[in-house]
Amino acid sequence: MSGGTGDSADTKEERKSMKKEEVGLDEDESKAVGAVKEDESQRNRLVEEAASEDEDEEGGGRHGDYDSSEEDEDEEDEEAIRKVREGFIVSDDEAEEEGEDESGKEKEHKRKHGSGSEEELDEDDLELLRENAGEPVSGRSKFKRLKRGGDEEGEENGKSKGLTEMFSDEENEGGENEEEDDLMEASRRRRQQREGMPGEFDDFIEDDEMSEDDDDRDERLARMRSARAKNQFSAQSRVDQDKMDELFEIFGDGEDYAWALEAEGGKGGEEGEGEGEGEDKDQDQDQDDDDDDDKDKSDDKDQDQDQNSVKDNSISNKLKDVFELGELKKHLLTDEDEAIRTTDVPERFQLLRKGIDKYELSDEEFVEEQQWIAKKLFDEKSDAFDNAKDIWDPFKDSVFHVVEFVCRDNLEVPVIWSCRKDYTLHTYQEDGQLRVQKLLNENDLWRIVQLDIEYHGILEKRRGLQRLFDSLHVVDILFDRLVKGAASIPALQDLHDYVSFTYSREMRGNEAGAGRRLHSRFAPFERIRADPIYRVVEALGMSAEHLGENVSSDARIYVTEDPAQPPEEMVRDVLREGEGEGDGADAHTTGAEAHPVGANAHTPDPDAIRTAIDAVVHMYSEELAHSPELRAHLRTAYRRYATVDIVLTAKGRDEIGAKSPYADFKYAVNRAMESFAYAPDLFPRMLEAEARGLCRVELGLKAAYKGFVDHLFTFLSSDGTSDVSAAWNALRRRCLDVALGKMLPVVAAGVKDELRRRSETRLFFRVRDGLLAKVDQAPFSPQGRRKGAVPRVLALSNGDGRRDAAVLAAALDRDGAVLDCVKFEENFRDSEFERKLVDLVGRLHPDVIAVSGYTPDVSQLYKHVEELAKRNALGAGAQDGEEFVALPVIYAPNETALVFEHSARARREFGDKPAVAKFCIGLARYVQDPLVEYIALGDAISSVAVDAHQRQLSGAKFHEAVESIFVDMVCLVGVRLNDAARAAEGEARKLRYVAGFGRRKAAGVLRAVAAQGGEIARRDELILKRLVAKTVFMNCAAFINLPAPDRFDGDVELLDATRIHPEDYELARKMASDALDLTDEDRAEIEHEEGGVVGKLYEEGAGKLDDLLLEGYAEQLERHGHRKRATLEMIKEELQNNFEELRQPFRVPAPEQVFAMLTGETPRSFRVGLLVPAVVQRVDPRYLSVVTQSGVRGTIARSAVLPYNDPGSLPARFVPGQPVRAVVKAIDYADFRADLSLLREDLEGAERADPVPKFKGLWDFAAEERDGAAQVRDSRMAPAGRVGALGASGPAGAASSQLFKHPFFRNLSAPQAVRYLASRDNGAFVIRPSSKGPDHLAVTWKIANQLFQHFDVHIVGQPTSVRPGTMLEVGRFRYHDLDELIVSHINKLYANVVAISHHDKFRDQPAADAKAWLLRYSKANKNRSCYCFCFNRKAPGWFLLLFKLNDDSDRTYTWNVNVLPTGFMLHGNVYPDMVHLCNGFKRLLQNQLSGSQGYGY
Repeated sequence: MSGGTGDSADTKEERKSMKKEEVGLDEDESKAVGAVKEDESQRNRLVEEAASEDEDEEGGGRHGDYDSSEEDEDEEDEEAIRKVREGFIVSDDEAEEEGEDESGKEKEHKRKHGSGSEEELDEDDLELLRENAGEPVSGRSKFKRLKRGGDEEGEENGKSKGLTEMFSDEENEGGENEEEDDLMEASRRRRQQREGMPGEFDDFIEDDEMSEDDDDRDERLARMRSARAKNQFSAQSRVDQDKMDELFEIFGDGEDYAWALEAEGGKGGEEGEGEGEGEDKDQDQDQDDDDDDDKDKSDDKDQDQDQNSVKDNSISNKLKDVFELGELKKHLLTDEDEAIRTTDVPERFQLLRKGIDKYELSDEEFVEEQQWIAKKLFDEKSDAFDNAKDIWDPFKDSVFHVVEFVCRDNLEVPVIWSCRKDYTLHTYQEDGQLRVQKLLNENDLWRIVQLDIEYHGILEKRRGLQRLFDSLHVVDILFDRLVKGAASIPALQDLHDYVSFTYSREMRGNEAGAGRRLHSRFAPFERIRADPIYRVVEALGMSAEHLGENVSSDARIYVTEDPAQPPEEMVRDVLREGEGEGDGADAHTTGAEAHPVGANAHTPDPDAIRTAIDAVVHMYSEELAHSPELRAHLRTAYRRYATVDIVLTAKGRDEIGAKSPYADFKYAVNRAMESFAYAPDLFPRMLEAEARGLCRVELGLKAAYKGFVDHLFTFLSSDGTSDVSAAWNALRRRCLDVALGKMLPVVAAGVKDELRRRSETRLFFRVRDGLLAKVDQAPFSPQGRRKGAVPRVLALSNGDGRRDAAVLAAALDRDGAVLDCVKFEENFRDSEFERKLVDLVGRLHPDVIAVSGYTPDVSQLYKHVEELAKRNALGAGAQDGEEFVALPVIYAPNETALVFEHSARARREFGDKPAVAKFCIGLARYVQDPLVEYIALGDAISSVAVDAHQRQLSGAKFHEAVESIFVDMVCLVGVRLNDAARAAEGEARKLRYVAGFGRRKAAGVLRAVAAQGGEIARRDELILKRLVAKTVFMNCAAFINLPAPDRFDGDVELLDATRIHPEDYELARKMASDALDLTDEDRAEIEHEEGGVVGKLYEEGAGKLDDLLLEGYAEQLERHGHRKRATLEMIKEELQNNFEELRQPFRVPAPEQVFAMLTGETPRSFRVGLLVPAVVQRVDPRYLSVVTQSGVRGTIARSAVLPYNDPGSLPARFVPGQPVRAVVKAIDYADFRADLSLLREDLEGAERADPVPKFKGLWDFAAEERDGAAQVRDSRMAPAGRVGALGASGPAGAASSQLFKHPFFRNLSAPQAVRYLASRDNGAFVIRPSSKGPDHLAVTWKIANQLFQHFDVHIVGQPTSVRPGTMLEVGRFRYHDLDELIVSHINKLYANVVAISHHDKFRDQPAADAKAWLLRYSKANKNRSCYCFCFNRKAPGWFLLLFKLNDDSDRTYTWNVNVLPTGFMLHGNVYPDMVHLCNGFKRLLQNQLSGSQGYGY
């Protein structure tokens, strides 16, 4: 064709990918891996046009006599097409025969075309006619395409394969085929008829764009091309014809996008070189002498770039004509995508910087950025350093270098972490030893990338503000002083507001000149400035600018002076002057507008005076409110001292329940700003609740506000003591209060936004850490095998584990190929299953068996397979000659397999296999490489539970965190580029995450490598063959793994098989040379040998590197300005172990993790003490068998259902299928079982939701009580509100009206309370109604086994649903509410009981037994006074103190000890603890003995 002849290979391959993205990898990767054949669309078009020409000639021409014989026409068409095809696809032998008999071809050509060939114009005449007709002139392409191995240099530009021949490896060699001349001539005549040659009937007869004849002909040709492609592919492949038919039926023959290749048909076989970054292509003609003419080469290069740009635009426009913009964006085919491909900047950096107009900075701006990022990051990390002050200088230096690497060198984080790691460390000498302190980690490096973008956003806003100010043509010292130091968005917004307010008239003038609106919200203030009343504003004695300087410097630089007149008198005088001037010349109409005066000029109306003063206050307060320095001071105060309160709405009170995600902050108050650093999800959840209308999140200074305002006012007030000064100070204070009222909402909103962004940043890195724990796993490695080696996996699953569910198995080879998929028809407990599985293991030799499923029932399969493997002594990969290793059977995490099972990828690859088989394949792939499987999830990664609060991040932020982890891990592992180019899906998927690459650039590199023959031999070929440009090469080079061959080759660089960056190759060779102890001459000689000095080191053993003193070498390099200490260690490790597996070992899930995986329960949703629903499955007189909703099987013993001495029968009370709510008592994670309880006391004391931490001062207990009381009132007013209240079943009398909403309140009588507490632990208690009346409560608590104390609580005041009254009295002790009663009375009583019962003098025996023990003890210890304590079971709450004097009688004495919340009372004396009680007892006894008093009873 005569159209564009040089469309870039990238654009051509992108169009091919529109079909291929359905059948393989992602669209770019599939396009790069599959679209590696040459473009032959020109030849396809020639076939069509030649066939059409033959139809026209043999049928009399399109406008000639029409022959209605369809049969004859079909025969003629088929004959013509057959001839064309036979001349188009020829064997090598036929081509040689045709070349030898050229004259015969010419005769055949004349017979075929008859007289028509005699009238054919030659090529030059045809070109001239086209030029005159306004068509573009077709010239031979001035470029050669990049040849693959075996291509002939003389191949003509116009020849390329069609889509139907893209599977063929044959190349049509030579350019002398006469059949192609026939096609060219037929094509030229066809174009003359349709396009080029004007005829006398052109204006009379109009051809349809697509006639029925054309439709039939194109359809026939398409079918024939499709059939030819099938035959060729099946003939060259090992796939049988049935499979071939199925493949073509599913995937098509590629002709759907033939138009895309036809649009590029005139390119002359030009292939893209790498990313097409403007590099010059090879010329058709020989240009060896051009090397000496740089100017000519430069001109040619510019011309080529212009031509390529035109061609790319034409292709882009054609794509836009066919596809909608959304589709082009989806497939990355827009102009913006092409620009990203061709720009020599890492793709991820380009996307991050997309919104920045001017990224390059001046030296001054760059230094400012370095300082800003260092300070910002240090503030965020200061808590991580013990010696923050001492570490600042090295920390700043480290950040400065990293910022330069990111901004100036465009190096991505993995490059800095791997190849510039020394700049993240602080190395110093201490006590004669070398110390290394880590300054920055990988999270910090990614944070620097974020801060770089944030700084550029600030800088662009500052530039825009500066342009706005410059357009006003004013001078403002305050603005000039502040704008240079404005380093945050709030500070710039303050300056913008200041300029908009102060120069509103000038801005309106600019807008009027630009034809924009003239309205301004500051117009009233402009009128006040122009009015005489503004003199009163000035008389306040302190401008907003001066006050701002005073506040920011925390000193009274400017002092306020009071006028001689009080404010009202000055206002009156101003109004009089204004009235007089207005009467005279109507000069101050604005003053009248500002404050209408309703009195005469001599005595202004009091209302006018008040209005004028209000205008003064309004004006001055607005000036203060727009002071940037005042705002900054207030913002600083908020950051330091503000607290966060939650104010519930009516909707929030109703909807936020105990199980709500917002329950933990429902009544939160006084939350300090720094407290959110430890829970980064908390504040975003607060804002989420606010957005849903459940609450308001309020920031305020609260009690500190008054002191803050008073301190602020000291900079504004005067020091005068007169009445005049007092009047002016009062006016100033009023203005300040109004100004603060205007500033507070703005500042609070800004601080809330800052807190939100800080929380999201912390949550971002928490998500990164969570995902890192998942993907940082090497492939599973059996014991004794090399770490990192990919295992052969046999995955088993029976899906949901039902009794009739079949077991399916999938085996994957070490290269990821599916070896076999097997379905076991037998139950896995049958012996036949065992035999088949053993045979399968013996045939496939797996290294590991992975088991998983959907429910806990799969655990039965796991246990059986584990026993089977042990019983049959199955070995891992056990083959002849290998050491026996027991075949491990493991649980495999199923989260990626569950997604894969239902993904489009699984349907494409294994559409004929059942769902469980796809699930097994997903399991096996995970065991082989978890990282690749997580990457393969794509956008579905958001369904993986990385963090409990990951949804608080936006989708874009979450995927940014995910991508950053993938980049880190892929660069840690490396990518085998040649394998990726040879359609290795895992490697191809990883390539986009290599530093420097992205989806677009990775696809371009794969395309280019495939065009080079499918592989590159050395890393430097990426540059030498223009596959990537310099910056991208510097990023990606260290992570491209090109494994060295077994035999050294002179064309292979052995260091390309290591993580060593090419810039450090010389260091590596130097280290190898020193390890071998070579002289420079020896080294130079060895370098000329295959393998060089590195190969020599490998031959003699890399262990020699251990003898090197790297520290001295590092110091020598540092003296020359190179920090390479960590780099030298890395080089040594890589030379000894090339691309050693650095990931953590594969983590086989622990029982708790397997439990969570198969049940979906978490430690919070299923724990001991929690109330859970269950369904009874089996009823036995001895127990109940139940199952929870999550599949956990439970057993409830009879003793956990019926109380002691209850003769009831379980079968009489329960039936299978009956739902129950039981309390979890114990959990067996390995067996997926739990012990449950249905006892009343357990149910009443069970947890029904996560406990919410409530602390005094941080929780609004009063509001909680009020809301609880309101809910109880509402429930009582409802018709069913009395259900469950005290009634006939409760205590009699007035107590029936008592109902308190408290977790420990129960509607029980005293005997019922005793039975309720009987099986509970000591110290358990219950609050219950009292028979003494509605103004009393009773508390029963368990002291010891069969020992309970009841005490009365007197209610003083009006009771509510939560608080019984204004005061609770227990004897002489008084409490404000039940919670205080529990904490301060009951809990302390129990603590004192524990103290006395654990004392070494305590006897847990009845009183008589204790006395007998005391007598025996005294006889054994004569001449000693003996004593002990025991329970007083007749008076619970009291203890007996038994003692015996050292006389010969057996008489014992008894005193009573009362346990109180405050201690122990003995004989009216209260002792705080047991030590004081014992000492007090001895003193009392001594006093009584000296006084000869009685000792007791």
